[in-house]
Amino acid sequence: MASANIEKLEVEVEVQCSADKFYRMFKHDVKEMPKHLPHLFESVEVLEGDGVSAGTVKLWKYILEGKSLYVKERMTVVDDEKRRITHSMFEGDLMNDYKFFDVTFTATPKCDGDGSVVTWHVEYEKANEDAPVPTNYIDFVVWVTKDLNAHLHGNQSHAANNIEKLEVEVEVKCSADKFYRMFKHDVKEIPKHLPHLYESVEVLEGDGVGPGSVKLWKYKLDGKSLYAKERMKVVDDEKRMITLSVFEGEVMKDYKFFDVTFIVTPKGRHHGDGSMVTWHVEYEKANKDAPTPSNYIDFVVWVTKDLNSHLHKGA
Repeated sequence: MASANIEKLEVEVEVQCSADKFYRMFKHDVKEMPKHLPHLFESVEVLEGDGVSAGTVKLWKYILEGKSLYVKERMTVVDDEKRRITHSMFEGDLMNDYKFFDVTFTATPKCDGDGSVVTWHVEYEKANEDAPVPTNYIDFVVWVTKDLNAHLHGNQSHAANNIEKLEVEVEVKCSADKFYRMFKHDVKEIPKHLPHLYESVEVLEGDGVGPGSVKLWKYKLDGKSLYAKERMKVVDDEKRMITLSVFEGEVMKDYKFFDVTFIVTPKGRHHGDGSMVTWHVEYEKANKDAPTPSNYIDFVVWVTKDLNSHLHKGA
């Protein structure tokens, strides 16, 4: 309802296919998608418009989590120069959980000319507080991107540098300074406030607040008690930004590289207006069967919202 309730997710995937070829598929040849990816799409039908311009309405029938689903969407932005298309969903199974759901696809040539970066940006507003964070749709577009790249590029191999990215933004009522202080100075207090998510946080090396500090986190995810050791790589007080490089723990069984960046930004001129908390995850899978770490995106959203409730005293 209110714009303040709009949340965001973003993922970047590097592909070997050219940006022009990838963009052409999503703009001009989208009805061919089910032929190339029958395990993900059943059909794509143009209901209104010419199929390539803003205002066009399409019906997508797709397969997600073993279910045949559908969605109707309107192309609201078509930018050939930026190779960008925005789809606004307005009907279908997806809209049972969301009041608003926009998906923006952008294909950008890599600087070295070898392949491209495909970015998917999702903005949504939940229909109610129990609606899930749509990380399953982030997983879905990653599968679409990789499988379509394999088809268009003509081979199944991945680039040597296979770093991927996930990002989520959460608006909170707590001030940016208070939220940042908790993650920089008072991090060992987090288990007291969120015992359902954290068991303990321990400083193993350094002063605990500067680059080079190493911490051991014991946390709960998917019903399991897990641990991670991380090194603080970046601490930027001006931007209220901290980057943690995870190097040991259960998460590293699936990933060669796993960096988490936390940024908190005041919403308005006055800190009392609340803030925007952004979590940015960069990772490289240990093997092709490793999952997209969408469960960790869910986790940091829970952390952010529950910590906001504590710090803002019941907001």
